[in-house]
Amino acid sequence: MDKLLYDKLAEALRQRVSDLEQRLKSATTSSVSSLKNMNGYTQRLPEISSYGKNVSVIEIDMNLLKEINDHYGHHSGDTLLRCLGIAMVEVTAAHMGLLAFDESGTSMAPKNAVRENQENDGQYVSRIRNQAREKDIYHIGGDEFRIIVKHKDSNLENIRAADQAFMSEVAKRFDTLWKKVRVGIKDDQGSPCLVDASFSYGFANTAEPMLEDKTVVQVQRVADNRAIYMKAWQKLTGLVKSPAGRSFDDLRNDPRLKGLEKLRTHEELFQFIEAKEKSYLGGERREKDRRGLERCGEQNAGV
Repeated sequence: MDKLLYDKLAEALRQRVSDLEQRLKSATTSSVSSLKNMNGYTQRLPEISSYGKNVSVIEIDMNLLKEINDHYGHHSGDTLLRCLGIAMVEVTAAHMGLLAFDESGTSMAPKNAVRENQENDGQYVSRIRNQAREKDIYHIGGDEFRIIVKHKDSNLENIRAADQAFMSEVAKRFDTLWKKVRVGIKDDQGSPCLVDASFSYGFANTAEPMLEDKTVVQVQRVADNRAIYMKAWQKLTGLVKSPAGRSFDDLRNDPRLKGLEKLRTHEELFQFIEAKEKSYLGGERREKDRRGLERCGEQNAGV
């Protein structure tokens, strides 16, 4: 074969392989947060399911995303989601010793998370995410995220404490990042964005005694149900306030949520949810409860 023709064919093959790799990456990576998406999660699910014991699933749901999209544009909502993605990978990297944080009051700032020249948010998240593999972090779609954690500790109380501590650190870092970028966000009238963004979350582990089925998918459902309760709690206690002044009467009148608005700490909230779970009569009851709470949330959409 002529060498020139051979070189052209070889280059065409390399380009074809490169194009296919890029298409595969795009299919499994969120274009907004640069985290692995639902396709990426589904692709990894067989491996995750083989992790064995002491696997936690943390379900995360962003609050106020629709409000921010409606009032300040979808680019601002995308910025909000990127802030959460960055917060999760940075805190994970800090736990692994890859980043260090200087703490001052309620804010945290990385002291050695220096971005490379011209590195944008997506490139930064991808680079840190690839280094910090202690936790699998996914942007499932829209306002939903999922984290998979394989714990070395087998004590359920210690596992829950570690998951709660991690999410508290993520919330602190997210708040810092959001407040830095929201100063540049304005509505059509030029008024600045003053929304205090937040997220709800729920976590569960394969070691949970209430689980009949110890699969990751079942743990995911329990974690999601707990996140729904947390969102209701945030709304009822004023931790999430609707800029549009929406009413939460549907939640206040829901008998399943009686007493929820009197709770003041995450520990009290978890005890409330756990008591509800112990009273359930099986998976069908849990699923009905979940769908009912989702409907309440849909009636208060956007907050």
